Amino acid sequence: MKKDNHNEEIKATRVGGFGGSDAKMLLDIYLRLSNGQELTTTQKHRVRVAKRLEAYRPTKETDEIKAGRAFEDQVAQELTEMTGCSLTWDRETLISSPEVEPVNFRAFAHADFCNLMTMAVKEVKWSRVLDKDGLLARYAAQLQWYYLLGAQSVSLVYSTADGRGCVDVPRDEHLIESLRQAVRELDAKWDTLNLDITEYGQEDTAPSVLEAIRRLREATKDKEAAETEIARLKEELAEAFRVNEAVKFFGDYGSVTYTPPTSMVAFDTKKFAKDHADLYASYRTKLVTKGEVITCRFND
Repeated sequence: MKKDNHNEEIKATRVGGFGGSDAKMLLDIYLRLSNGQELTTTQKHRVRVAKRLEAYRPTKETDEIKAGRAFEDQVAQELTEMTGCSLTWDRETLISSPEVEPVNFRAFAHADFCNLMTMAVKEVKWSRVLDKDGLLARYAAQLQWYYLLGAQSVSLVYSTADGRGCVDVPRDEHLIESLRQAVRELDAKWDTLNLDITEYGQEDTAPSVLEAIRRLREATKDKEAAETEIARLKEELAEAFRVNEAVKFFGDYGSVTYTPPTSMVAFDTKKFAKDHADLYASYRTKLVTKGEVITCRFND
């Protein structure tokens, strides 16, 4: 299958359902729904795409993705050139199963290589960060997703910093059942999900807001640098107050006053609330309104 056609097929199927690359996310969604938790923003976006509430955004091309595709091309060439092999491997094969048919969305997979006669699947992974065991662990849900959709055998063709190879992936009935339950749970709650987006990534944020955030980040850096210098100078002056046994320096510049350390007895509110819960609750009658709060955690 040509690359352009494959990309269009991926786009079309992502809009209507969930594929193998979504398997781990489906498990995470299942866990959150089972615990009565709201979906994360990333999960909401993915479900919104499946529900046709927002456009599908292709994954950005990274060096690792390019290397992975080059390795897949190499595997395709090797499978074609194999002599004495009775299996014909179709590339980028869309597979599904009548046994997994949700009402509200499609469940499918794009197998890197599949022999439709035997329903054998080869999944290709390239990494210079993970080794073979790391790949098997990270993509466990995706590999078992093939079995859920009717694959009779699954193998992982890998290339890592330790070398390359191919390993058979045994069926994991427990994980397969968890995937089946995840599909059912999402399908059952499809129309009642809260998919309102309240957190916005950089690509969804207005330029004027991004500019305000940039300026706030720079101002915060300046403030932090100033606060560090202020703390250092106050410590230097505190030493001068102690040495001179002074409590005040003053002049044309104004004045600087020193208050030595003091001790006081504090009221242990938490202990009181624990030991006298009813009495503490009876005094919690005043309604206090807090103002807006903006919390910043900027990357350096």
